[in-house]
Amino acid sequence: MAQLSLIRPSEFHVLSQLLDGTREIATLTILTGDRIFCCDEAIVAHEDSILLGAATIAPQGEEKSGQPGIVGVCVRPDSRRLGLGKRLLLAAINRMQERTLPTPYRVDTVSKMGKRLVAQCSPEVLKLLEVHDTSRWSFE
Repeated sequence: MAQLSLIRPSEFHVLSQLLDGTREIATLTILTGDRIFCCDEAIVAHEDSILLGAATIAPQGEEKSGQPGIVGVCVRPDSRRLGLGKRLLLAAINRMQERTLPTPYRVDTVSKMGKRLVAQCSPEVLKLLEVHDTSRWSFE
C-alpha cells in the first residue's frame, strides 16, 4: 500500500528521488503556475521509491488570494481508481486543519475525475470546502 508523506518546499528535491522516470507528475503538481511560490507543503504518495501522486497546500491560496486551498491533486495514470486521490485530498484537508487554517478551503475541479473525487467526500468534509468547477477550461 502506498505511503503518504508530508514535504515542504525545502524538501521538494526529494521528489526527484521518488520520480523513477515520472517527472511529469511532479512538474504538473508542484511546479506549474505559481504553485512553487504559493504552496508551502505537499502530501506525496509513494511506494517502493516511486512517486504515485501528490496534493499541494497553499495556506494563502493560489496567487496569494488569501483563501487557503488545495491547488493540486494529481495521481499517476497507472495508480488511478485505487482511492489514492481521495487519500491525498483527505490528508491535505487534515493537514490544513492541524495548521488551523481558516475554512472554507478552496478546491478547483478541473476535470471529470476531480469532480468525482470531491463528490466522494462525506458531508462533513464538504462543509470544509469551497468547490469551484473550472472544468470548462480543461482539455479533458
